[in-house]
Amino acid sequence: VSSIPQLLDVVDKVQELEILSISSRNMRLWKIATGKSGKILQNEEVRAALALRRMVDPTGVAGKSRLVVVCEGVRTSEDIVALREDPLVDGVLLGEELVGMQLPVDEAVTLLVNVE
Repeated sequence: VSSIPQLLDVVDKVQELEILSISSRNMRLWKIATGKSGKILQNEEVRAALALRRMVDPTGVAGKSRLVVVCEGVRTSEDIVALREDPLVDGVLLGEELVGMQLPVDEAVTLLVNVE
């Protein structure tokens, strides 16, 4: 998803949802809007919907949610730290960020995720 309304709609209507990717990409222009996924995650309604969905699985059993939330469009180590500390986020997707560093993948990952 790449907007608050999309996220809320998907979380509400797709019962079999297992993985939710929150994108910072402008889907019309196919460009990354830095910080967009973070802004989506900061929305109170989004946080409440994700928290509720993660507490209850599709059969209604508390504590057995299979919903995994990942964010893409992460640019800095600080972004990764902030997302790692967010209890509603399970991971990040890195692609364009790594390619843009023009380093071997292992070096790029180390530079991006190695936070002291």
